[in-house]
Amino acid sequence: MIKTLSIALLALSFISCANSQPVVQNPKIERNKKLFAQEDYYILVALRAEELRDFISASQLYTKLYNKTEREEYLYKALQSDIAVKNYQLVLDKIDSLVTTKEQDNKITRFYIVALIGLLEIEKAKELTVTLVKNSQEDNDYILLSSIYLQLKENELALSTLENLYNKNFDEEILENIGTVLYIDLERKEEAISKLEMHTKTHGCSQRIC
Repeated sequence: MIKTLSIALLALSFISCANSQPVVQNPKIERNKKLFAQEDYYILVALRAEELRDFISASQLYTKLYNKTEREEYLYKALQSDIAVKNYQLVLDKIDSLVTTKEQDNKITRFYIVALIGLLEIEKAKELTVTLVKNSQEDNDYILLSSIYLQLKENELALSTLENLYNKNFDEEILENIGTVLYIDLERKEEAISKLEMHTKTHGCSQRIC
């Protein structure tokens, strides 16, 4: 259960990081155009609900905003509020009912994966994350997939996922994760040490590795 919780938190952190990325917009909607008279009022009340940690009310308000405007950022905020109160089934139902092209929106896919993990549907989360990695090619999605593999004791797949990511950018944090999987999960201690030594010979020594 602890590992499952840690995976969900990991996925949530990736969604939070993605908040800084451009929002996928409906091309038919002008970004700054007010689409109904009370839009600003609904936004202010929803933000106030968030401040008061009344995430159920916040979700309801953001969902109304999305239904009236089809602005994706409102749906993202609604889903974040649902996850904050661990209403994972509502997240799945909301995405299934409101989003017809969720496979084209990696952020929506991440929300779906978090909800599946929260409901302990780890196999389904794995299948969706495999597809997500293929679509996004983002480092964080590789890390999420490797964590799910470890949760399912599919340690070789976790290792190969991390190695594929490491070969993209030779990141030392990923190398540490590879070393951990080799040393602890697979008990291939000599190989773990050899990986670290090979990295330092090729890329030099740093405070993190040496």
